[in-house]
Amino acid sequence: ARWLAGAHATFAFWRWRRLSSGAQPGSLEIRTMSTSPIILRPGCGRSYDCGPMHAVFKADGAETEGRYSVSEWTVAPRSQGPGPHSHEESDELFLITDGTMAVRVGSEWTDAPRGTFLRIPAGVIHDFENRTDKPATLFNVFLPGSFEPMMPDIVRWFAAQKR
Repeated sequence: ARWLAGAHATFAFWRWRRLSSGAQPGSLEIRTMSTSPIILRPGCGRSYDCGPMHAVFKADGAETEGRYSVSEWTVAPRSQGPGPHSHEESDELFLITDGTMAVRVGSEWTDAPRGTFLRIPAGVIHDFENRTDKPATLFNVFLPGSFEPMMPDIVRWFAAQKR
């Protein structure tokens, strides 16, 4: 590994992969990721209003080299979430941090109170919504990352639904 100097220290890590250039399996690739800590106070991050949902992204993109995305999603009382969907190449981890969220995994819905953890493998249809009279929040890790670049389109879609 090589160490890079500068205002933001970075580190190199090794990842095995077949390169599209035709290199042999097991070719070595060097990638860099910021090692600068991220400390955000409650509610801080990059915010996106999606109708009845409010998303706050804590880490994504260059901060994680696309390895993961971390966000927090709050759904208003008695409101639907994103709608049924799946991610063909990404797993999602959810932790309910406030209230009770109704979560669909496959064709089954479950009430998930604060403290509930869910792992949604790639390709599994899922959804979440708030069926209670109080806001509900979940913490999300999207693996691999680079989810946030989709947010402007998602915000526009939700804004168009209000019309």
